[in-house]
Amino acid sequence: MLPFVGPSVVVTLVVTSLLPEVSDGVGLIRVGVALLPTLVVAVRSGNLGLTVLVGVMAYWLISLVV
Repeated sequence: MLPFVGPSVVVTLVVTSLLPEVSDGVGLIRVGVALLPTLVVAVRSGNLGLTVLVGVMAYWLISLVV
């Protein structure tokens, strides 16, 4: 069961961030765009800490632009 902890945490973060953003199209775009680098890091590295860090940084950078 341990190999499923990382993907479960990533999915949980995505779902909890998407639920409040569903009513706002801009927020949904932010989450969708930030999800791309997060998924790339999650698949390539498998490191949960790095995945969360990249996801937070990507969302922050995108929220500055959008």
